[in-house]
Amino acid sequence: MNDEQAIEQNQATFVERGNAGDTDGVLMCCTDDFVMMPPNAPAVVGAAAVRAWFGEFFEHFTADLTTTTDEIVVDGDLAYARRSFAWTVTPKAGGEPIRETGKTVLVYRR
Repeated sequence: MNDEQAIEQNQATFVERGNAGDTDGVLMCCTDDFVMMPPNAPAVVGAAAVRAWFGEFFEHFTADLTTTTDEIVVDGDLAYARRSFAWTVTPKAGGEPIRETGKTVLVYRR
């Protein structure tokens, strides 16, 4: 498997496990120094904080996420993947689903 394929596989697993509400499965795709930057909220830094964030999220919502790779660039020990996403987040307590689209940049270090 080449680097681009490994990045695609990592993202596919992240999406699959996230759609299943599996916090541990999502964390398998992240490093201990993972930084997530959710909109309208402080950065979530480190595996423990990411675990807590996803645990809280999956307690209150289900997600249906799809992603598309726009570009992957690998240069030595660094790579980035530029992606587009669409997701529908549904409150478990009831209420209207929330649909959002956006873009992400994932940075990978060997």
